[in-house]
Amino acid sequence: MELAQNIFESRNPVIISDTPENITMLAAGLALMPYMHIVSELMMPHIDQSVWQRNYCPICGGKPSFAALDKETGARSLLCSRCSSVWRYNRIGCPFCENIDEQIYYLSEDGRYRLYVCDECKRYIKTIDLRMAGDEVCLPVENIITIAMDIAAQEKGYRHY
Repeated sequence: MELAQNIFESRNPVIISDTPENITMLAAGLALMPYMHIVSELMMPHIDQSVWQRNYCPICGGKPSFAALDKETGARSLLCSRCSSVWRYNRIGCPFCENIDEQIYYLSEDGRYRLYVCDECKRYIKTIDLRMAGDEVCLPVENIITIAMDIAAQEKGYRHY
C-alpha cells in the first residue's frame, strides 16, 4: 500500500520510455492504472472544464502526456499520462513550466501532428490537430503511434516529463 501511495502522490507517469529502475514500482503503477481510469470515467463529467485550467490532471494530479486541438475551435486539451483524463488547457504556453515565450512547434508533413518544444524547461508535448485528423481518434493510441516524434525530440535534448 505504501508503494502504491508513493506512486500516486508522485504525480509522475507510470510508464516512461526509459528502462524502469525498479520493476516492482512499475508493476504497482500498472496495477493502479485501471483503477485511476475508472475513477476518471466516473469523475470527469462532474469537473467544470471552464474553471480547470491547470497543467495537471483534475482527477489524479498526473502530468500531461499528449495534447489535442479541438476539431471545432482549435482549443487545446491535455491527456493525463496516468488515468487518461482529458481536460482543457490554454492554447498557448508550455504545459509543464507554463512559459509562453519559449515554446515553438514543428508540424508533421500532413499537418495532423505538432511537436511543441519549450526551450525554457527543455520539455516537449506531442499534439494532434483534430481539424486535420478526420475520423474519430483515441488519444492514448495516438500517443503511442507517434513514438517517432518522441525519438526526434529526445535526440535534440528535450524530455517528455
